[in-house]
Amino acid sequence: MWRKLFVVHIFLFITLSLFNVTCSFKTPKTPEFETEINLPISNEKFLMSDLADDEKFLYADANNEFGFIIEGDIDTTKVENALKFNDPIADRGAFYIGAFRIASPETLRDSNLSLAGFWGAASGLNGQRVPVPPFDFSLGAGKVKSNTFPEFVTLTIDSGFVLIGLTNNLGIPLGLPLTLVLKDSNSQTNQTQEIARFDYDTPIQNGETIFKLADLSQKTISNRLFTELIGHSDGTGTEQLTIDTETQRLVITLGITELLAKRATARIPRLKLYREDWLKLTDEANQISMNSARFKKCNLKLKVVSHLTMSTDFNLIFKHIFDDQGKPFSTKLRLTNNEIINLEEDLSGWYLKADETLGELNPQIQIVAEGITDSSGSEILTVTFKDSIVVDARLENVEMDFVRGSINRLRVDVDPKVQKVDFDQEIPQVKFRNTKLQVEINNRIAFPLELNLSFSGRKKSGQTEIYEFRNKVIESARLLPNQTEPEEVTTILTLSNDEQFDRLVNLIPDEITIRGGVLLGQYGKIGQVSRTDYIYGKFAFKAPFEYSFNDTTIAFDTTYIQIKPEGWEIPAPKNIDHSISAKMTNEITSTTLKAVIENKLPVSADIIFRFDTSASKVFSDSRCAIERIVNVKSGIVGKDGFVEKAVLDSISFTLDEKEFDLFKNSESQPKIVILGVKLGFKGTKGEYYKIMADDYLHIKQSFLSFLYPVKNDD
Repeated sequence: MWRKLFVVHIFLFITLSLFNVTCSFKTPKTPEFETEINLPISNEKFLMSDLADDEKFLYADANNEFGFIIEGDIDTTKVENALKFNDPIADRGAFYIGAFRIASPETLRDSNLSLAGFWGAASGLNGQRVPVPPFDFSLGAGKVKSNTFPEFVTLTIDSGFVLIGLTNNLGIPLGLPLTLVLKDSNSQTNQTQEIARFDYDTPIQNGETIFKLADLSQKTISNRLFTELIGHSDGTGTEQLTIDTETQRLVITLGITELLAKRATARIPRLKLYREDWLKLTDEANQISMNSARFKKCNLKLKVVSHLTMSTDFNLIFKHIFDDQGKPFSTKLRLTNNEIINLEEDLSGWYLKADETLGELNPQIQIVAEGITDSSGSEILTVTFKDSIVVDARLENVEMDFVRGSINRLRVDVDPKVQKVDFDQEIPQVKFRNTKLQVEINNRIAFPLELNLSFSGRKKSGQTEIYEFRNKVIESARLLPNQTEPEEVTTILTLSNDEQFDRLVNLIPDEITIRGGVLLGQYGKIGQVSRTDYIYGKFAFKAPFEYSFNDTTIAFDTTYIQIKPEGWEIPAPKNIDHSISAKMTNEITSTTLKAVIENKLPVSADIIFRFDTSASKVFSDSRCAIERIVNVKSGIVGKDGFVEKAVLDSISFTLDEKEFDLFKNSESQPKIVILGVKLGFKGTKGEYYKIMADDYLHIKQSFLSFLYPVKNDD
């Protein structure tokens, strides 16, 4: 490649490359004369763009730019295993009984308070008609029968009411002041406490019933309650009352209603449990929020512990995880007291559609716990509102086939790749500047991407240079409404005028290692990605031919000429370019090489012609049979450094008689003469030269001119 590159590069393709032997004879005017025989060598125009078509390490583009290029591929990288949660999604839910409803005890009725209990004199006047004078009364413990509730022993009430009813059948009014105190006599603690106090603001007339309601919230009571009644009666005044100690009584009714207990030692009915819990679907490490997904892998691990005294039928429903029929995942369990149950379910292939009530960036799934306990029957059990069923739920080994949601900078690594750079031959010592890096990424991931690549160049000698191509934004693939697969989008990134990258290109590496990856997603952006989504691309190191170089000589090409003996009929080997009769060469009197060259390249060059029968001598530094050096002028370079006008140059040199003896052959076997061309360039001494795609070297005329004597018998 570089031979051609520099030939065209530094202006001369190889002046002697082919002998397409066609002859033109001047018409003889006398029986004996010399005629000039011209053997054309080449008449071609070598465009830089044509050269780029033939050489994989050269390029020419539509902008007329021409230069050196190293290209490579960025292999297809799929999201695949990156679409996973590194940590389990875990939650602990304690499904408490909470305040529980128990059956209200039966209403108690106490009718043992006779008139004699209020007015002691009545006991000796039974059946008599007498006036009843005003009196005060105080009926306390021991005077009112304790009321036993057989349904419970103790209750700590979350909410509930006590309803006290007083029905006055005493025959006299109960006047003011009048107070009823409800007290608790706990046989277990031997303590007495006031539960409720009722102050009446109107008298209770004979035959009248008055009800009073008191709040029992947050009170603890036993099943032994009694009342204290303190008050005054105005009696009958001047009227008389027939005393009847059997029928003249005060009736007290006591009922507890709308009862929710926080703690109960009681006969426990069947209790219902219901609670909703929420599991946040965010991986804090990778900051993935799943709004919807399909699990490729997922293990649901459940640990269920019952702290209830009754056996329970328990049902867990994950309302936002469902199978391909749309049925939510659920599990039914039968739990006994203090039983521990461990479950593991494979949710591979199940779907998820999160609740977005809190917004797209806060997806959650709802876990519903439903349960119903057995009743204790006639057995007295103790139950508290803190009794619970504790559930540990963990989603482990979570990998998704696809996810719709928010992903913030999830890393997807590009597999490291070593790109070999195989040049055809040794590269001359050149120095490029204003190099360019072009990276083309094809993206089928419907999220914004940030590209980070490292290019590490290495020569066989061990020299290395590294360039970091970082923080480059890649356009998101397009996911149109009602589409399940995004449309691939191509992003082209370019870099220029970077000294570090110049150093990498000027290394002219023998191999390039590409490493890196992409950061997928951006916080707050909702998108969709699947395991099969991918990126791939290619890169190009471009060095427009704006370069400097040191003194350089390169070999360009060879031409093999066979001088065959007279009468030789054996066809020439394939490597022979031209076959000439020894009869002709033995009689030629003069040989001149002539060429007219049009040059639109910015540098002049020495063209070194070397002839010998030994190929090793032709391109070595040793002496050879014939060596001639001619110089070709450069094109006219404008102020911008580009060639603005081509120049025409003529070259010519003649072989002397001794030199031409190389072309003579008196042997019986063919003789092979090898023409080799070297190109020599003077160093630019730090100056940079520019070549464009439409620059060229045009060999308009080039030929070997022979003088051949024509005799009477020829």
